[in-house]
Amino acid sequence: MVLVTSFYDLKELIDIKPAFGSCYILSASEPFNEEMEMDFDKLINWLEHYGLPQHHTHVSGHVMPLTLKDLLERIHPKCIIPIHGNHVELFKRFVRGLDSRVLTVERDKEYELTTS
Repeated sequence: MVLVTSFYDLKELIDIKPAFGSCYILSASEPFNEEMEMDFDKLINWLEHYGLPQHHTHVSGHVMPLTLKDLLERIHPKCIIPIHGNHVELFKRFVRGLDSRVLTVERDKEYELTTS
């Protein structure tokens, strides 16, 4: 399972209870002021508490389509849930052929995520 969250949502780890072998990928710039350094220290404390190794990479927030498809082919997700995008049907056609279900989410509807 891949979970995307912000620093401000880290308290959700209490309910998520990440499994052994999970990791945290930080995709942000490195701290460059005192407030960011304090936030980063808090992040490291949360990750250490849950035994999550941290991998740091900086990205623009956008991925090239073929890179995304390659990643999806490598990790073989059972379900793909596109959140940020306007053309879900186009995305479904793009990833057809992968052995993954694409779930179209509806506003104000709750979904339960499971690892099984």
